Amino acid sequence: MNKKVLIDKVTEYVDLKKSEVKQVVELVFEEITKELAKQKEVSIVGFGTFEVRGKPARLGTNPITHKHIQVPESVYIGFKMGHGLKSELRSNRAKIRKV
Repeated sequence: MNKKVLIDKVTEYVDLKKSEVKQVVELVFEEITKELAKQKEVSIVGFGTFEVRGKPARLGTNPITHKHIQVPESVYIGFKMGHGLKSELRSNRAKIRKV
């Protein structure tokens, strides 16, 4: 699912124009992004928690030249499933595609 499909699905359930739903969805994503940029956790009860996590700098190896390189520290967004999402996934376990 992408943002356009999400907007289309929400539009089916609410009495708002598609442009209004698009604005609301974009505002939600914008607020989540702002909080994460402040290094704050975003928790949506029943769905899950987003948090900024860091990877320390480390020594790596270039797979082509086999030379050692310094990999700088980086940040990423971690996600921990909430109880509601976890329960839903467990109940649909047979439908989940194995990778």
